[in-house]
This record gives sequence, structure tokens and C-alpha cells, in this order.
Amino acid sequence: MSNTMNLQEHIRRVLREEKRFSPFISRRLPEDEINTYFNEVKNRLMGMITSDKSSMMEKDEFKQFIITYTINFIMENYYDTFPEMTDFYEKLFDDLYEYYNNEMDESYESINNMNLQENIRKVLREENNIPSYIRRRLGILQEYMDDLDPNDICKYWDYDEVDGFTNEVLSEIVRIIVNSIPEIHSEDWFNAYDEVLGVLTDLNYHLEINDFFIHTLDNCDNYVNESIDRNERIN
Repeated sequence: MSNTMNLQEHIRRVLREEKRFSPFISRRLPEDEINTYFNEVKNRLMGMITSDKSSMMEKDEFKQFIITYTINFIMENYYDTFPEMTDFYEKLFDDLYEYYNNEMDESYESINNMNLQENIRKVLREENNIPSYIRRRLGILQEYMDDLDPNDICKYWDYDEVDGFTNEVLSEIVRIIVNSIPEIHSEDWFNAYDEVLGVLTDLNYHLEINDFFIHTLDNCDNYVNESIDRNERIN
């Protein structure tokens, strides 16, 4: 891992050496100093996001943050080297943004990949903690969802009934799963029901049902037209 990071840093350094700062910057500032400021800001921000996923931001905001605070470092140490011109900050910002743009894109993508990998690991950890007799039957849930008729939702349900629909569907799925387990005795049925319900809730299946319900109501016109076309073809 460290060898890969060292190789990537070497490649970036070579590319930076081939690409020069604009004369506006290179005549006034040491390039090594600028790179030091840039890397310090970038690494601090990446470290903050990595340790606190809630601090993740959009790519444009990420890049603007880095350039803005890099300029703050520059201004603290080299303010006297810049001419008194009204647009010097904007020019400095644009030049640095263009120079570091590709490197910032790579850094942002690396954070996204780290977050994706962590989410995958989290899902795998959660699935590994599911009792095997439940994990083997999760396909029942998908089969039930696939058999739901959107036209029935459009005809008989409204937006303010989303919680009732979700509870009804989830309860029926849990009942089917529990009844499919031959080793569950009648005296253990309710305990098994509660356990299956708890697992499906922890896996956020109720949110999936919620989303399906809202999406269906948002697209009722499409489902009605599809149904009409299907009936016309049959007739």
C-alpha cells in the first residue's frame, strides 16, 4: 500500500515538474513553498473527512476549500510580494485551481473509493451477523416485492398512508419468512417474528418499501398507461 502511494506521489511530482506555474505566480512565490502549503491543506482536509464521514462535501466545495486555505497560508507569509491590484486574489485563485485541478480530482476520488469500500465492509459485517436461518430466506422479501402490483397502490393508497403500507408489507413478509422455517415451534413463533422483524429493520428494508411506495405513487400515470396498453393488446 505504501509503495503504491509513493509511486503515485512520484508520478504527481514528475507531472508537476513538467507543468509550470503561471508567470504571475512563479515570479513572486517559491514553488516548493506553494506545494507545501497545498499538501498540508489537502492532507488535513482528507484526514478530517476520513475520520468523520459526515464532513464529506461535494467535489467543487472540496477543491475550493483547498485552494482558499492554500491562499490563506500564502497571504500570511508573502502578502508584500503581490501588487496592489483589485483582482489579484481572483487571479491567484484561478491559477492555483487550474494548476492543482487534476491532483484535487484524484484526491477526491480516492476519498470516495475509501467511503465506498467502508460501506461495503459495513454491509458485509451486518450480513455476517444475521442468523443463517434468516439470511437464507432474505430472497423471500425480494420475491414479495417483485410481486407487488403498482396499480393496486395507485388505486387504493395515498401518500399519507405510507407508514401503514410499509408496516403491512413488512409484517406480511416477516410472517411468510417465519412460517417457512420448519424448526420454529408454535411457542417460539412470536419470538422468531420479533427477531426477523428486528433484522429486516436493522437492514433498512422498511426504507426500501417506503421508497417503493413513494416512487410508485409518483409514477401512477405511467403505470396506468402501461396497464391500458397491455389490456388493449390482450383484447
